[in-house]
Amino acid sequence: MDRAILRPGRFGKLLYVPLPSPDVRGKILKALARKKPIDASVDLSSIGRMEACENFSGADLGALMNEAAMVALEDRLKSTDQSTLDAASLTIKSTHFERAVGQISRSVLDKQKQYYQMLSENLKAA
Repeated sequence: MDRAILRPGRFGKLLYVPLPSPDVRGKILKALARKKPIDASVDLSSIGRMEACENFSGADLGALMNEAAMVALEDRLKSTDQSTLDAASLTIKSTHFERAVGQISRSVLDKQKQYYQMLSENLKAA
């Protein structure tokens, strides 16, 4: 980051925000799901603990939520029975999340994790 941005009157301070833990990922997904039609059977905490969600940032989890909604919509549009539009057919189910997680790429790769750990240590000292 350009040091000019850190001068007084601008940002002034760098903060390191670590990647969310598995439990925090579940809480982030719950927060993101407030305005989404999530099926009652979906356990967002267990989705947050999935190995496929390891190293997901909050933005990655937002992308996962949106992708799951798109997968659910695609399934509904491909459905042969278009005559009934009940609420259960319009919800986002666990299978939609499982399919969506393969479409999302992590913002932080495993090899970058060491760099971010070093950055965390440097910012603690500042």
